[in-house]
Amino acid sequence: MSGYPNIPTRQDFGPEMENVRPPVMPTRDLSAGQMNLSFWQTAGAGRTLPQALILFDGTIPGIVSQSLAFDPRQELGNITFVDNGVGDYTFTFASTYKDQRGADVAFAPLGAIAVPQNVAAGVEASPTLISGQDVTIEVVDAASAPLDAIILLQVWGG
Repeated sequence: MSGYPNIPTRQDFGPEMENVRPPVMPTRDLSAGQMNLSFWQTAGAGRTLPQALILFDGTIPGIVSQSLAFDPRQELGNITFVDNGVGDYTFTFASTYKDQRGADVAFAPLGAIAVPQNVAAGVEASPTLISGQDVTIEVVDAASAPLDAIILLQVWGG
């Protein structure tokens, strides 16, 4: 089984487990049912959670924080970004990332949500283009004028 950036399915965890005998000490032993539920939940979450969370401050501009599902040890540098102008940013992901075994796995952004943080009402941030390895977002105020702001970018890939 290979982990992120591959998205796990229930089958990746193997067949349904069965108890050889009931757990002797329920406070220390897991039952097959508990393990099966854990695999089910993990696979389901892996298919629905974003693979990247990036807190970006457009006023600097710079990445304040990032969390990548395929970088649990936080060994990778920040995702590359370009400041295209006021309120217009492009984030570029690598075409492959390593799984837990060190094998290259293809990655491409499939969808994204950008959420403005600590800004006035009416400010919107939206992905305007997902192309190849790039996610471009635009931030505008209530009058649709471009605006530099802090945004939380969530990216789903596959």
